[in-house]
Amino acid sequence: MVLVIIGLMTSAVVMTLPRQPSEFDKSVKALTVQMNMLSERSIVTALPTAIGLSDSGYVFYEFQNAQWKDVKAQDWPQDVSVALKKNERILKLLEVVETPQIVFQPTGMTTPFEITLSSVDAYQYISSPGFGDITSAAFIQKARGR
Repeated sequence: MVLVIIGLMTSAVVMTLPRQPSEFDKSVKALTVQMNMLSERSIVTALPTAIGLSDSGYVFYEFQNAQWKDVKAQDWPQDVSVALKKNERILKLLEVVETPQIVFQPTGMTTPFEITLSSVDAYQYISSPGFGDITSAAFIQKARGR
């Protein structure tokens, strides 16, 4: 009887332990932090910055000499798909980034957006209403076998 009680208590503790973040979780968190840093950089330098998204990755930009200059490019992690919603419309992403879709103004204003990142078993959202911090939220576990 004592072993049954110990077994039940152990299973309750194990079920409440937080799960370790996956590589997908870490990459979404890193992108969110990088986008906030890019937004802050725009305010500090008084020059617009931006990000461009594609099916294969993303590019950070700075506005210099009246044109966009790419600063950093990064591929999406393997098995990640992405969708961009801007102005209440889902945009079709190209295979290669051609121009930035989200601009961070020196005033602190941002193009309102929602990025949906989807892995094999989860969704994450990165969004901004057009001002303030860029946030990642709404982690949703996909149902297995569907």
